[in-house]
Amino acid sequence: MYEGLDRHRSMSRLEERRSEVEQPGVRLAVDWAPAFELVLSLICFVCFPKHNLLDLGETWASEVRRRLPVDLATRLQRKNVSAALNLKHDDLLLLLVRACPEDRAARSFTAWLAGLSAGDAYEAVGPRLPNTAPRLPREFTAWRDRCVEVLSTWQDVYFDALDPEILRGLDCEAQRLRANLGGSPQAVVEQVTNGVFLEPSAPTDGPVTVTLVPQYHQRPYNHDASEQGGIIILYPADICPTPAELPPPPLLRLTHALSDDSRLRMLRMLAGGTRTLSELARFVGLSQPTVHHHLVQLRAAGLVRIHMSVGGSHGYSLRPHALDQLRDQLATYLQPSPSERERQNA
Repeated sequence: MYEGLDRHRSMSRLEERRSEVEQPGVRLAVDWAPAFELVLSLICFVCFPKHNLLDLGETWASEVRRRLPVDLATRLQRKNVSAALNLKHDDLLLLLVRACPEDRAARSFTAWLAGLSAGDAYEAVGPRLPNTAPRLPREFTAWRDRCVEVLSTWQDVYFDALDPEILRGLDCEAQRLRANLGGSPQAVVEQVTNGVFLEPSAPTDGPVTVTLVPQYHQRPYNHDASEQGGIIILYPADICPTPAELPPPPLLRLTHALSDDSRLRMLRMLAGGTRTLSELARFVGLSQPTVHHHLVQLRAAGLVRIHMSVGGSHGYSLRPHALDQLRDQLATYLQPSPSERERQNA
């Protein structure tokens, strides 16, 4: 979902319960397991509309394609994987990761899925399915077997060769977030997602559970999946250090977002208050899909809030102190470290 908005072991359910924080209207939890990244990396490779919008870029996708044997490349083409997974069920795989009672390392999850009967699947994931989500596939066993085949192929060819530091970094990020869940859940969500602002639900609806899962492959975008009574947000985590001489990804996102006149006009309008997508489209004279694309880039740069609830987005606004980021990040980057200064003067 494009902004619809294996330590290599998963955390235990006890750890998950301890990581929860609840305030009126929102219950916040943190989850992570390698199986999440296994599924999401495949979704990004096959389903993401434009790889050049990802931090990994088109180069990543091209290199993966070159590594695939011809027969596997054919099986992992978008149309073939789409037919195997049935794209409307891609989030079902993420819910199955959430529900898996076994160790959720990538290979362990795939083995658990391979032995899952339709009845066991319904018992595991049925309570998590939101009312508006697709039900379990009618031909569950055939769908399960196709998913296992595709996931196993993807793991053999790509995921097993993934730099283990990426998975360790995601695990550390989840631990860091669990240790820092104090304060406002809305503020925590907005910070880690770089601009998703959750509107409180009505008191009669009960608290909404927001489960935060760090992810690497879909940076700088969030991937969200609905579950009963809440939402899972796989948020972009910058876990790989950038060489000091190179601009860090957040600074590149900021400068890229500000390099378009339509985006600058949108920011000027949003400085006056919260606006809807249609209001912004009328103001800049562009189609709503084009404006939505621009807003996604502005959100990824940390400049814009998207106001949303479990039911969807409700408007956009300028993030408080958003433009301070440009000054601070640029000043930090332009100030060389002592070791760099020595090299420059040598």
